[in-house]
Amino acid sequence: MYLFSDRFRFIWLLLLFGRVLFGQLVVESGLSFRFNSPPGSLAQTSIRLYNASSTPQEYRLEKMDMKSDCDSGYTYLPSDSLPSSNASWVEAERYYGQLLPGERTSIKVRVSIPHDFSGPSSRSCIMIESAPVQEKALPNQLSVRVRYAVGMLYRNPFERGEVVLKAQRLDLDTSSGVWSLRYLNAGNVDRIVSSRIRILDPQGKVVYRCDQTPSKGILPNQCRTFEFFSKRPATAKAGSYRMVVLSETDEGEKFGLTKQLDW
Repeated sequence: MYLFSDRFRFIWLLLLFGRVLFGQLVVESGLSFRFNSPPGSLAQTSIRLYNASSTPQEYRLEKMDMKSDCDSGYTYLPSDSLPSSNASWVEAERYYGQLLPGERTSIKVRVSIPHDFSGPSSRSCIMIESAPVQEKALPNQLSVRVRYAVGMLYRNPFERGEVVLKAQRLDLDTSSGVWSLRYLNAGNVDRIVSSRIRILDPQGKVVYRCDQTPSKGILPNQCRTFEFFSKRPATAKAGSYRMVVLSETDEGEKFGLTKQLDW
């Protein structure tokens, strides 16, 4: 079982004692593959790897299950150990290889969606581990292995599932003027979310707007934090204002919240 931090884009470094040899294999194709083909069909993607180091690198791929928790982040488990797993659907054209310095490769991945699948969503990942190729181990050598997880995230186009975004907190860093809005996905399907912000004076006039925060994907039971900057305009007097946040998913679902603030 592997534990990771709150973010979906992560690197796990496994350190062994001795001189340092770094694994510097980079995943260039992104760390998630979202697909919504109908049950009974095929979906395909490619994982592109690049050896950014000055030494030959070997890589290994492994299918794993994953689950998320608002507080502890990601947990990675053996494949097909969770009810939400689609690891058995996933096949890579190869699971091992080596790359010379500066060399790239592309690994095809095929997903066969069962014709009788009736759930709203499923997920798993392909864990990619890289390490320097060593002809012979040296005494007191420190070896750094790099791990990436590429999420395999499926949505059933015939089952929308339950979409519930709950705001956990909305806080202001007064020194920087940066707001942090933390959402929990309490539903059973993943969504990509962005938000728009308006700040209104007591008369209802908009004195500040942020038209869109960067979009972020949120898995079921995962928390993600959206950050946006706000600065009171010189024409706005210090006082009580109302913040309105409208969040929208990539499927068009909308969620809103308001907050009174002294600005």
